[in-house]
Amino acid sequence: MSTFDESLLKVYQDVVLISIVISTFGYLGYILFCFFKHPKKYAATAWLKYPIIYLISVFIISFIYASISGNSDDFIFRYFAYSGFVYIALSILRHYVKNSRAVVAEKRITTAKYERSGLKKELASEIVHRLTSLMEKDRVYLNAELKLDELAELLENPKHHITEALNTELNKNFYHFVNEYRVKEAQHQLEQGFEDSIIQLAYASGFNSKTTFNTYFKKFTGQTPNEYRSNFLLKMNLSNQG
Repeated sequence: MSTFDESLLKVYQDVVLISIVISTFGYLGYILFCFFKHPKKYAATAWLKYPIIYLISVFIISFIYASISGNSDDFIFRYFAYSGFVYIALSILRHYVKNSRAVVAEKRITTAKYERSGLKKELASEIVHRLTSLMEKDRVYLNAELKLDELAELLENPKHHITEALNTELNKNFYHFVNEYRVKEAQHQLEQGFEDSIIQLAYASGFNSKTTFNTYFKKFTGQTPNEYRSNFLLKMNLSNQG
């Protein structure tokens, strides 16, 4: 390889390295900006704030050291660079372990609470079975004003027994249980070619608020109603072309 080719390769490598560094700093900096600018919006991932600050610091120190020493293969450079990623990995692991323990602890508290209530498992299963029947056959979820008291009256069971049965048998609360059926109804309507506005779709599915509808639809499907409609139509078009 000629001296010119080696120089050209070196310039190319430097450009690539600088591009990676700038992109990395820009992305991490934007994440930090979001954390500090909208703390409530990103509260669920705020635990990443300090690992990212540490990683940026490590990158800066490593980059300065490599620039001064002129040797990016130096052990100290690699130590700084790798330690940042190790710290991130350990932070993520710690977060999930902590969350898992919290979920287990909450489940134990809920279980202990309901163990003292006296509701037998057989009765809880029967209540859930009858609730499911009301939803799937009578479609009571289409009533936007449906309340727990009304379900208790229909089932002739105390409302606290219904709440307990949903928690112990399905690990769901009343709103989660009912709105899941409403979202499935909305999905069915969209797949049948529902062409009216989203607010009309919400009302037709049993919701009385567009905001609540959008929140639960995104929660259960991972998409907004418009995204779901577009993706379904795209899938149907591809299927017809095939």
